[in-house]
Amino acid sequence: MAPLSVQTVANKKPYAFYLFLAWTVFIIFSLLLTIHNLRKAVLEQAAIEARTHLELNLEYRALISELGGVYASVDAISPNPYLTVPKRDITTKDGDKLTLLNPAYMTRLIFEKIKNKSSLPVINKITSLKIVNPINAPDEWERKTLLAFEKGLKEAREITSINGNSYLRLMRPFFTESSCLKCHGYQRYEEGEVRGAISIAVPIKPYNELAVRTRNISIITYLLLWFAGCIGLIVFFRFKQKQEQRLIESEWKFRTLSESANDWEYWLSENRQIVYMSPSSEKITGYSPQEFMNNPDLLTNIIPPEDRPLFLSHIENIQDASHEEMEFRIISKSGQVKWLAHICPPLYMHHKFLGRRINNRDITDRKMAEEKLHESYEQIEDLYNKAPCGYHSLDRDGRFVRINDTELRWLGYNRDEVVGKMKFSDIITADSLRTFEMNFPIFKTHGWIRDLEFEMMRKDGTILPVLLNASAIRDNNGNYVMSRSTVYDITERKRAEEALRKHREHLEELVEQRTAELKNMADELTRSNEDLKEFAYVVSHDLKEPLQVIKGFMRLFEKRYKEKLDEKADQLIRFTIDGAERMQELIKGLLEYSQVGTKGKEFKPTDCSLTLNNAVSNLKVSLDESEGVVTHDTLPTIMADAIQLSSLFQNLIGNAIKFRGAEAPRIHISAERKRDEWLFSVRDNGIGIDPEFADRIFDVFQRLHSSDEYPGTGIGLAICKKIVEHHGGRIWVESEPGKGATFYFTIPERQAQV
Repeated sequence: MAPLSVQTVANKKPYAFYLFLAWTVFIIFSLLLTIHNLRKAVLEQAAIEARTHLELNLEYRALISELGGVYASVDAISPNPYLTVPKRDITTKDGDKLTLLNPAYMTRLIFEKIKNKSSLPVINKITSLKIVNPINAPDEWERKTLLAFEKGLKEAREITSINGNSYLRLMRPFFTESSCLKCHGYQRYEEGEVRGAISIAVPIKPYNELAVRTRNISIITYLLLWFAGCIGLIVFFRFKQKQEQRLIESEWKFRTLSESANDWEYWLSENRQIVYMSPSSEKITGYSPQEFMNNPDLLTNIIPPEDRPLFLSHIENIQDASHEEMEFRIISKSGQVKWLAHICPPLYMHHKFLGRRINNRDITDRKMAEEKLHESYEQIEDLYNKAPCGYHSLDRDGRFVRINDTELRWLGYNRDEVVGKMKFSDIITADSLRTFEMNFPIFKTHGWIRDLEFEMMRKDGTILPVLLNASAIRDNNGNYVMSRSTVYDITERKRAEEALRKHREHLEELVEQRTAELKNMADELTRSNEDLKEFAYVVSHDLKEPLQVIKGFMRLFEKRYKEKLDEKADQLIRFTIDGAERMQELIKGLLEYSQVGTKGKEFKPTDCSLTLNNAVSNLKVSLDESEGVVTHDTLPTIMADAIQLSSLFQNLIGNAIKFRGAEAPRIHISAERKRDEWLFSVRDNGIGIDPEFADRIFDVFQRLHSSDEYPGTGIGLAICKKIVEHHGGRIWVESEPGKGATFYFTIPERQAQV
């Protein structure tokens, strides 16, 4: 970065050269202007002299003309041969001869005398377009001037050369007056008409010589002034170079700091123009420094409308020394909202205000942290004040220093009445005060207390039972400073405890009554089971034998009289035999159904795979006739009645064979552990069941088809349900018509021993 300063100083050299050149040009221009003004002054001085001579000429011409001329002795002057007026020549009484001298003749005589006395005389000439004396004939310039006089020109002058010398010739017209007509009346002039002109030629050489001396003095003066100015410029540039070097070094230091800093820096001049923009502007805003330089309005355009008035009022008076730090948001080029901390100290040089240096620091992370902290504080404060329990803090003397809204609401006080004014001992009952006084010293020593019950007094005098937990706060030296306590309103608990006590007493009375009732019910159940067993015996012995007799005699009757009676008789015999067989199956099913809960065996470890194989063996004939196939996954060993479990599998598989569809039966048994029970499933590809009847099929004697379509008693699934419930489980079916059925049942695992 250091070479940049040297290069920057070197770049100032052309500026110095141009300033020297400008100073030289200024001196030369001033000198030329002075010389030009000298020349003008020479001409003006010569013109003034010429006018003076001309005015004098005109005055004494006018005087002589008014006098009618002057007579002079012919011995002293010759008569004017071009004057033809009466009494031009006269003789006095004394015999002196005199001749009349008119104004023109006298003027010529006077200037001839002046001409003879000087090498550079002032030359006088009278001329006219109507000359009398040929010597007064006008030259070309005079002729043109005379014509111009007739048109209204008042005066004319020119620089001319006479006898090799430079002269200023000034010419004015003279007009015909009444006194002029005496001599020139014959030329037919009229009064007021331009009759001719008088020219005065003044030598310029004396003026030029003075001007040359003045010019030389001016040249010397300007040369000295130029030299003094050059010395002053050299001194100035050396001083300025040192100042600029210091400024460049200062700027280099500033740029080094600002361009390597994370803050966004820029300068605003006194008229709010951007002087400098740091590269970090792009990092913070997404806009490059050049974009800001090209569009200064971008400084305010990136500020959201709601923050913009604050920023504009902040910089409205840029020279106001009271500018303070402020915070506002911007929207970056990518659309991200960022927070900036803004400060703009004034810049001065030699007490002159130069503008402001603006520093913008990205405080988005801090703002987000503050916002989260504020939200957390509000949440904590909200949790503290709206907690379902009371919170308070006590100083070392037991005085409240903080209390939440919940506890204040319980007690009926406002915060100003409690904090810093009341002690915990002021709002508890006498019994609780004794508890407090006994436990507070222990609390200070141990630093905590748990589940201590107090009775607090509300503002209206009512009692608030509370459960208090507290912890001690100590300083760095371990000294007790204050406490923080959590208070629970146990009013409802106290009420519940009282209600529970009363209810317990009532329950004890009910238990005694219920125990007596249950004993009676147990006795009744025992008698009922005995009756049920007796019923089963009656069914199996007393009803079964008569049906067997009827069935035997009807088969004998059929054998002897078949085809000997009419067809209707044979049909009646067949219906009677079928009815007896169905009745026999029904009695068998009822007997089995009634024995599930009465003649079941003790639950023992039962291998479900072996039990399933037994059931399949019992159904071998039906499976062979239907070409059915039974498959199963690995099945568990559970605590169960093996005979009833085999009956359960046999009924479910037999049900699947009975209600098969057009395809051969395919039956699959699986088991899955579900928490504290086993879930079994028996899936088939049969005709399926309408979900509407999924619960009905487990009721006794409930059939969805006639016995002609599908034979059976309607007790099989009821037996399955009773077996499962006897084992403490549940049974259900999931099916749709034509899509097969899956029967699920559960057996509790808590009895199993794998």
